[in-house]
Amino acid sequence: LLENAGSDVVGELDLQRKRVSGELPDIFQALCDQLPASLSDLLAFLSRLDDPFPKSLLLTLLKPLGFGKKAYQAWLDKGLMDEVRWLGEDFVQISWQPWKAFLRQHTSIERMRTVLEILKSRLGRRPQQFPLELSSHFFEAGDHETALTLAFQEAQDFERFGEGRRALERYAFLRRNLFRFPSREIALAAVLKKMGLLQKQLGLYENAFESFRELRESLKRSQREEWITVSLEMADALFQMDALSEALYQIKEIKIKDSVSSYAYAFSNILMGELEQNFGHARYALRYYEKALAILPRVQDERLMMRLYAILKQIYSGANDLDKYISLIVQINQLLPDTSSFKPEIQLELIKCYVHRNDFAAALPHAVAAFRHSRTVFTPRIAARVRLYLAEIYGYFGKWYLSRSYLRRICQTPVLLAHPRFQVQVMTTLGIVEKELGHYGAALELLQQALDVCERQRLVREKYQIRVHLGHIYLLVHGLMRARDHLSETLTWAEAAQDEALIIQASL
Repeated sequence: LLENAGSDVVGELDLQRKRVSGELPDIFQALCDQLPASLSDLLAFLSRLDDPFPKSLLLTLLKPLGFGKKAYQAWLDKGLMDEVRWLGEDFVQISWQPWKAFLRQHTSIERMRTVLEILKSRLGRRPQQFPLELSSHFFEAGDHETALTLAFQEAQDFERFGEGRRALERYAFLRRNLFRFPSREIALAAVLKKMGLLQKQLGLYENAFESFRELRESLKRSQREEWITVSLEMADALFQMDALSEALYQIKEIKIKDSVSSYAYAFSNILMGELEQNFGHARYALRYYEKALAILPRVQDERLMMRLYAILKQIYSGANDLDKYISLIVQINQLLPDTSSFKPEIQLELIKCYVHRNDFAAALPHAVAAFRHSRTVFTPRIAARVRLYLAEIYGYFGKWYLSRSYLRRICQTPVLLAHPRFQVQVMTTLGIVEKELGHYGAALELLQQALDVCERQRLVREKYQIRVHLGHIYLLVHGLMRARDHLSETLTWAEAAQDEALIIQASL
């Protein structure tokens, strides 16, 4: 590093007089002794970060620290820091662990204060795309007010980004320090509520119960509605811990009446239904669930909607009551906003039910609407499923070319074919479409490729389903011997497996 840097870092005469051992700490110390104070401050800051630092934000710090972009490029060339690219954005970090560990150990926290003061005025000007934890560093530097404000924002950012553990860590930081450094902007009650909900989501039910209990104790007599809601959360935590009797006692103690909020009324009925179901009282449970379902349009809480949906889905599926299940999905689909993260799954489930019932006319408008949304908000898995359903629906209506275009689009996007079973389903459907178009050669080629995937992945049922289609095509092209082989072997396997659907197809 010193040799490459030359006189930019250390004067030649100084370099000749230096007597540095081969040990890394000695080399690092000799280097740090020659660095400008502002650069040492910046390195002290970067070495303490657990997350990569946005390059765009770092560049705004250069001028106040007395540097330009050329100096920044020189630091990169000398290996003092590194650039990394992630999801279309550039970040800066100290990647070499021995160098980072030395800086963290041998530079004082006070050295960060200059950087933090400059950074403080720049935070919030432009929203960061990815979470970045800075609150702990402001706290160590003694700026407690900024630290607490940032910690609350960071916790929400981590939660939004799916990093629940780190979000919980920030909420715990706030819970510990708000007693010592009260904030006008952040209420402890808000922190405890978010903390309890996140702990429940992560399966930490005992911790969630304690968070909600602490929150309830902090409420005033006039906050009756909040007291009821928090008590229900405590009962839910007890239920999740299988403390059923305690949960039931907790709910009865609340004395829910019609005058409470729609959310509390629906939540209490769901909890009572779950308790009755666990006690083996299925009919009583269903009554509670249906009470909650009736009031659901007035409840603006997506997670509560999805919880009730998951329960009733299991009940209606077990009773083979497809009409009630479809009615439930339609209601949930109407209640969820278009921006909801649950909306894609609900729409896909609704399309699936209509297709299963062979009601393709009802499925088509939902599939088209889902396809439009899939370009921006859906995951690759759901986007691929929507395209496959559209292909099946258009195939039912005889629009084979339109059906083929959707299937080919899936095949041209490798990420959509990540799961072997789904890949086989797409290739098989495309082979059937080619057969209907009279392109028997293309159909045979696609089905053979699907058959090869089944052999590699040991997808037995799918393999014999494909052999039925191959048998039908060979009959059409007068390949009677091959057709007989495929169909007879499929029939033998289907009879042994008692697969009635496959027996009928092969026999016909």
